Amino acid sequence: MNKDLPKQSNSEEIDIVEIFNLIGRAFKSVFDFILNIFEQIFMLLILLALFIRRNFIILTVAAILGFGIGFISDRYQKVFYTSTMVVQPNFETSTQLVENIKLYSQLARSRDSLVLSQVLGVTPSEASKIISIGIEARNTKNTRLNLFDEFVKEADSTTLKNVTFTEFEENLTIVDYKEYFIVLDAKDKSVFRKVEKSILNFQITPYLQSLKETELANLDAQANNIKMSLEKIDSLRTDYKKIMLDDEQKLNRPAGTGTTFYMGTENIRTTNELQLFDLERNYNLALEKIALKKAQNLNYINVISGFQDIGIKVKKQNKWLFALVTLGLALLFLIFKEFNKFLIAQEKKLKRSE
Repeated sequence: MNKDLPKQSNSEEIDIVEIFNLIGRAFKSVFDFILNIFEQIFMLLILLALFIRRNFIILTVAAILGFGIGFISDRYQKVFYTSTMVVQPNFETSTQLVENIKLYSQLARSRDSLVLSQVLGVTPSEASKIISIGIEARNTKNTRLNLFDEFVKEADSTTLKNVTFTEFEENLTIVDYKEYFIVLDAKDKSVFRKVEKSILNFQITPYLQSLKETELANLDAQANNIKMSLEKIDSLRTDYKKIMLDDEQKLNRPAGTGTTFYMGTENIRTTNELQLFDLERNYNLALEKIALKKAQNLNYINVISGFQDIGIKVKKQNKWLFALVTLGLALLFLIFKEFNKFLIAQEKKLKRSE
């Protein structure tokens, strides 16, 4: 047995050496792979630098030419003015508002100043200076969360199980939002106020009129009910004061010396008074909300922020865009040229091999 021990020790040492050799070769392969990637990237950078150096004059001329064309374009380009109006439609008028803006936009793009002047109530000359009319919803994360919250409150439990917030977001359309930006671009800086009312003007159908009247009537009814409840609270408070004065007189205590009672009904009366105060406060808060909602529903479309009296001056800068375009075209031409040289060289090799 003693003779066999050294043999086992040597075998174990050989196995450990092999394991370390395998680990070393694995690390070497990984480092070689990473080094090869960096070498390839470095070679690509070298080739790119050589390509730019060979064609530096052509690329420079192309960039300067594009910059010059853009500079001339900016020099003689006519400025225009822009203004934004923020509105809040009520009574399901979002669809009609969006469709009307689309019509105005189409008329402006087609330069149909005669029809546009008729629908906007301005002269054909003023209508011809309108460049574009656009509309977009106030689309923010908080807005979508509020819409989803309203959906959750109105939907039944079965529907909520099958609809997630992500799915709800994906199915939202422009008419589902509450507030909108109406953007008007024009060559005339003073045309904005003239068309503001006309842009928001549309036909009031009996259905819309009925919705408005019903909503306002419901709000008035809620306010009247709350006012009646407040009158009852005042009456109850008066009764409590009378009861407390009677108790105070029964205890032979001068009126006004204190409000602390040492009777069995003291805690009950104190609790009832606090409840009345809380109830009155809640009713007053409800009245404020009703008054705010009524103010919001007085018009079919609320104008949160109207057009400015004079639009903001806008002038596009095209010189850098033209420079990038001409530089890109030059690069494409040079790449095609190099590729053509490569194809010619490959064609010659194929002919030689034949």
